[in-house]
Amino acid sequence: MLRKLLNYEFKATGRIFLLFFIAMVALAGINRLFMEFNLFEQRLAIIPGITVGLYVMMIFATFVLTFVVMIQRFYKNLLGDEGYLMFTLPVKPGAHIISKMLVSFAWLVASVAVTVLSILILSINTKSMEVLGRLLEEIGLLFTGNYGSNPLLFTLEIIIGGIVCIFTSILMVYAAIAIGHLCHSHRVLAAFGAYLGLMVVIQVISALVMSIPFFDMIAEQVFTQESTFQWTTWILLPIQIGLDVLFGVGYYLVTKYIFTKRLNLE
Repeated sequence: MLRKLLNYEFKATGRIFLLFFIAMVALAGINRLFMEFNLFEQRLAIIPGITVGLYVMMIFATFVLTFVVMIQRFYKNLLGDEGYLMFTLPVKPGAHIISKMLVSFAWLVASVAVTVLSILILSINTKSMEVLGRLLEEIGLLFTGNYGSNPLLFTLEIIIGGIVCIFTSILMVYAAIAIGHLCHSHRVLAAFGAYLGLMVVIQVISALVMSIPFFDMIAEQVFTQESTFQWTTWILLPIQIGLDVLFGVGYYLVTKYIFTKRLNLE
């Protein structure tokens, strides 16, 4: 049933995202042609200037759209008028949450990928590839030569941490909306207040965990002042990833509990 929910979500949101993606890539291609023919330096430079402005606006609009769709689909589809139909389906509340989360994550990743692709269309050439190669080489030497860290492990942790952080952030928004929906009036304002409250809670918990004397003792005995990346790789990032996982599970359980025990669609 989860697969059917995912197909339904992708069909409901796919058309508008695909239009934005096509427009972004098309504008990148048009601007690249203008650059190749040096139209930016000619009398008609105002036209390339307009297309560049449209391209930048399209990038911002795509990410704003991702955030808006994430909230709209969750709120209207589950807590609005459509909720009466969705919760009559033979699907557990957790499946609704997971399907919304996975689709939001997929469109966010797709937005980033298409943005990177459009930037490459604009800027890729032999010289830029050489510069990128030298930059990556310098970064590798920075880790291994000066700090004795493992660049592959650090990169893997950054990727895993980024993925976990995105999922946790999505679930945090869902939990705030669900908490706000418990109020009988001003639910949007209550959801915003719940989001701020959750933000304060996780900041306090993270600060308390990171201030535990045990970590300072490890830092003083094992790591030196020159091993900042070692500290980050072996201690800081794993702890932060673990905290994000716990927060995400907590947000999911709160949302699921409200949907199961306290749901009010009136």
